[in-house]
Amino acid sequence: MGDGVGTASGTGIGCGSGVASGAVLDSAEVLGDPHLRARGMIVDVDHPGRGRSPMPGNPIHLSASPTEVRPAPRLAEHNAEVYGALLDISATELAALQRDGVI
Repeated sequence: MGDGVGTASGTGIGCGSGVASGAVLDSAEVLGDPHLRARGMIVDVDHPGRGRSPMPGNPIHLSASPTEVRPAPRLAEHNAEVYGALLDISATELAALQRDGVI
């Protein structure tokens, strides 16, 4: 807060006065919050181009259905699977499409 009252103090003042209030955190505070990390709300993800980066975790935690946060695929990362398995394009045809600048 601009008047020198910290986030925790400001939240306490509001709640203590019967005013519904909560902390407003910036991105760095959210990504570095030890409680959010301990709860799996912020996780570190290895990205092939950017290295290790903090990311929001899955907010839903089910004991029988664990989830994994992965980086987004890179451009054209799954071309062989999509064009080959789903569209039945051979590796030779795929190479020709890439060579000709079609994909």
